[in-house]
Amino acid sequence: MSNTKHFLAQAHRLPVLDWNLNFFGAHSQQVDPGWHVPPDSHAAFEIIYVLAGSQYTTFDHDMYHVQTGDVLIIPPGFVHEISCVDENGMTYFCAHFKIDDPEFVRDMIQHCEIHYKNGSPENRGLQDIVLKWIGIIDAGSSKTGFYTKMQIQIVLSELLLMLHSITNRTNEAASGANVNASLYAKEIAERIKSAFKKQSLQPEYYELSETLRIEKVMHSIGLSSGYGYEVFKNVYGISPREYLSQLKLKEAKALIKDTQMSIQMISKRLGYKNASHFSRQFKRWTGASPLQYRNDK
Repeated sequence: MSNTKHFLAQAHRLPVLDWNLNFFGAHSQQVDPGWHVPPDSHAAFEIIYVLAGSQYTTFDHDMYHVQTGDVLIIPPGFVHEISCVDENGMTYFCAHFKIDDPEFVRDMIQHCEIHYKNGSPENRGLQDIVLKWIGIIDAGSSKTGFYTKMQIQIVLSELLLMLHSITNRTNEAASGANVNASLYAKEIAERIKSAFKKQSLQPEYYELSETLRIEKVMHSIGLSSGYGYEVFKNVYGISPREYLSQLKLKEAKALIKDTQMSIQMISKRLGYKNASHFSRQFKRWTGASPLQYRNDK
């Protein structure tokens, strides 16, 4: 080991990538006048592009009139409602995406616009990206082969880079209090993720109560649990418990695919006291029991 360190002493390194990147629910559709999506929220970003027609989208007590060529980006955790108001109906494209990068999510929630109107510089770039996904649909590439998956992910990477550029340009100097809140929220997220990983690898050494564990994370960086929950929610748009649930759901789906692991073993690794508790929670998350999810896959 010491020899290896010596050989690499002058090396220039790339960072290690340890995150989850998800893309799902992407579709294009033509709908009739009066088509309506009731109030809902997601644990992911949602991007909507109107190809023809228009809609009203209610978001965080504001209403947006989204017309032909407009792009809407809804952050995770925010309740929104959609109605087609065009007398000729509407054609739209919609997709959801998640990235396990707290800093990116924070910047998006704090500094990214919701409504990018047709003709604006940012809208033109976003349209170009979304049209690439629509092109994949139009080409009939609905299969899940490796080539198609890579095409989709390349376009998603282009979108994330563009959104990162937009947030950097629109990010005004924050006050010292906001900076501290952002730093605290990021530290809480990183410690929750680290504690969760340790628990999943060595469940016998860690607390089973997620509430107690989150409170201990707050206290470990000198915050009261109330203030810690507040700054986390303000920065990321979801509570620390919801963030932990997202981590658990991702890990649960991956473990369930391993048919060598029993549901009891999986529940223990995820910090549940018994398999019944885990099964009930997994069904609330996905609508299917762990065994149903395994058999479907």
